[in-house]
Amino acid sequence: MEGDDAAAALDHVVTAFGTYEEYLDSQVTTQDLYYLENEEMARQLVELGFRGSGEVLKREEFEARKAAAEASRLSERTQQKQHQSRKRSLSDLSHLTKEIIDTLENS
Repeated sequence: MEGDDAAAALDHVVTAFGTYEEYLDSQVTTQDLYYLENEEMARQLVELGFRGSGEVLKREEFEARKAAAEASRLSERTQQKQHQSRKRSLSDLSHLTKEIIDTLENS
């Protein structure tokens, strides 16, 4: 159960940040920047696990999860479009059936 919660949290991380650098920056504090005076070095410390909160995703894992989340989003979108298309087709079929019945009744 805890593993599922951790996975969900990591999935949220990749959707919340556009880039890996934004993800690292979110864990850099103003105090880090004050003492290090270098944003890139602060990011590296977070990436290596010396700063930041909890376990840090590596770049490859972040990008893989980002790609998987995007693929999932696109898949859901495609399924929604297909579902709407099917509903529309059934609606059209129902309309045509009614027209045919009306035509037959009026003949």
